[in-house]
Amino acid sequence: MSYPLEDVKVLDLTRLLPGPFCTMMLADYGADVLRVEDTGAGDYLRFWPPYYGDDADNASGTRSAAYLALNRGKRAIRLDLKKEEGKDLLMRLVDSHDILVESFRPGVMDRLGLGYETLRERNPALIYCAISGYGQDGDNRDRAGHDMNYLGLAGMLGLTGRKGGPPVQAAGQIADLGGGALMALFGIMAAIHERSRSGEGQFLDVSMTDGALSWLSILAAAYFCDDDVPRRGDPDLSGGRVCYFVYETSDGRWMSLGALEPKFWREWCVGVDREDLIDRQLEPPDSEAGRQVADSRGDRKKRKTPSAIEDPKRWDMILVGEKGMMLFKRSSTDWMVTPGRRLEQFADVPKTIRRVSNEDVEWVEACKGGPKPLSSFDYAGPFTEMVLLGNLAVRLGKEIEWDAEALKATHDPEDDELIRRQYRKGWDLPVPTAVSRVG
Repeated sequence: MSYPLEDVKVLDLTRLLPGPFCTMMLADYGADVLRVEDTGAGDYLRFWPPYYGDDADNASGTRSAAYLALNRGKRAIRLDLKKEEGKDLLMRLVDSHDILVESFRPGVMDRLGLGYETLRERNPALIYCAISGYGQDGDNRDRAGHDMNYLGLAGMLGLTGRKGGPPVQAAGQIADLGGGALMALFGIMAAIHERSRSGEGQFLDVSMTDGALSWLSILAAAYFCDDDVPRRGDPDLSGGRVCYFVYETSDGRWMSLGALEPKFWREWCVGVDREDLIDRQLEPPDSEAGRQVADSRGDRKKRKTPSAIEDPKRWDMILVGEKGMMLFKRSSTDWMVTPGRRLEQFADVPKTIRRVSNEDVEWVEACKGGPKPLSSFDYAGPFTEMVLLGNLAVRLGKEIEWDAEALKATHDPEDDELIRRQYRKGWDLPVPTAVSRVG
C-alpha cells in the first residue's frame, strides 16, 4: 500500500504540542519525518508524565506517553545548532528535504544563521513553516505564551463558559492544535501544491493567536453586522439557547442536546411527549423552558415527573461498561442527543456504533499496557531515535555523509551530565551504541 506523502521528507525542529502534532499528521500519511532536537534537554515534553514502564523501557531516551504518542512514525537526531559543525549538518539535511517546520520565537533561526533566506539559497524548493504564538511581526512577536494566552488574547477564552460564570479552559488545546498545527498543515499542503506548479518553496508564518481568532468568524461577522457585543454564555452556539446546551442528569452524568434546527427540536419534543416546548426552542437555558428540560437533580423516586432530558421510559437506552455509560439503541436518529462520555469510556463503546477498526481497539489496549504499537496510523514505522553523543557516529541512510570526528566536534561532554540531571525523574538517558526503537 502506498501513502500520499511517502515521497515527502520533513525536518521537524519543533517541540511540545503544536509542531509535533502537525508533523505527526504528515508522518501518518507517509512522510519521512526527522526530528532535530538540541543536545541539552531536547524537547521538554520528554519529561511530561505519565511514563511507560520502568528503566528497561527507556531505550529511546524517554518514557513519556505524550512524547511517544506525538512522535510516532518519526526518527530523531540531536544537533547543537550553536556550533558550526551542527549548523553544517543541518544545512546538508536541508539539501535533501522538502519541508522544515520550526517553533522557535521569531528571529532565533536568523540569529543562528539558519533563517529562511539562508536556507532557500541552498534549496530553493524548501517549504519553511514557522509556528509561533503571535506571528513573525507585530508588537507581540517576542512574547512567550501557551495555548491559554493565545485564546485569551484572541477573545475565545472570554467567550467560553456559562453565563455569569468565569471563563472555562477547554480540555483540548484549541489554539495549539486548531490555530497552530492544523493551520500549519493546511499551509504546508498548499505550498506543496504550489511547488508542483512553480518549483518554488514558500515561507509560512503561522500565528496560533491569529489561527484561534479565525475560529470566531461567525461571532465576528455578527458583531460587525449589528455592533452587538457577544457575551459569555449568550451566543447561540455557546450556551444561549435551550435547544443547544449541556444538561446534567440526576445521577451526575451529562447529556448534550444539539437540536439546533427546528425540525430536529420538534422531533425531540415529540419523542419525549413535550410538544409544549416546541415553540420555546430559542429561549435561554435559564428560562422556564430550560428549567423543565434541565430539572434532573434530586431523587427520581421523589419526583412525580422525570425531566424531559432523562426520562428512562422515553429514552431507549442501554448501559455499557462498568461505569454505566448511557448509549442509545433504538431511539430516533434525529434526536441529536448524546451522552457526555469520559475518556476511559472510549474503549467500552461497542464497535458496532462507532467507526473503528480492529487496529484502533488494539491501539487503545496498547496505550493501557505501555510502549507497544502506538497507533494504527503508524505508517512510517515506530518512533526511532538516533542520539548523537560521544563517539557514536550514525549514518542517516544515504542522505548525508558524516564521520566520527565531525560528530565529536558537535558534542560538548558537559551535555551528558546536563541531560542526566534533566532525567532525574527516575531514569537516565543511555549513551547508545546503536539506533534504538520503540515499538
